[in-house]
Amino acid sequence: MEAHYARAFVNAARRACSDILELDTMVLTPRIVECHAPHHYITGIINLSGDREGTISMGFDRMVAVRATEFLLGDRPSKINAQVVDAVGELTNQIAGVARQNLLPLKLQVSIPHVICGISQSIPFPSGSQRISIPMTSIWGNLAIDFGFAITDKAASQAADPECEASDEPGEKASAANAEVETDNGSENTQHAANESAVAVGV
Repeated sequence: MEAHYARAFVNAARRACSDILELDTMVLTPRIVECHAPHHYITGIINLSGDREGTISMGFDRMVAVRATEFLLGDRPSKINAQVVDAVGELTNQIAGVARQNLLPLKLQVSIPHVICGISQSIPFPSGSQRISIPMTSIWGNLAIDFGFAITDKAASQAADPECEASDEPGEKASAANAEVETDNGSENTQHAANESAVAVGV
């Protein structure tokens, strides 16, 4: 199941960057992240509810955020200001909207985006969720899309069902992803599950 989510979020992020910013991005090696701190200085955050509850965050280097604002508004800000915050929020909202469509038939509601600045803050991923981080790079700089879902009764019952196509158990996540793509034998064991989940994105 996590590989399916990873594809949906990465495809949404790359599409938004390409369609809205005319910016090509390259997906780097995904990883599991234990902490809730942002990777980048400015981060847009959206909460999902409905069939699954979770959080999506879209982090941007300062220069990526500034260049994106310049592209959208026509003027380059001299610093991170309200215009940059609004631009990051709108981009995050667009990405979440596309991802929600990619995840149909799941019924998901998207919250209003909020934006945080600084890396000393915390992204409110659901308690007990596993945060998957998928970094990307571009000619403007680095960015990353992260997601984490709460374990619900419905998801737990799917994991317990041996005939269920998708499962949230760690071993099943790796198996589902492994069926789609051969993993790199040289990858680190600590990142094995994350790599398998997100290599299926098509990187």
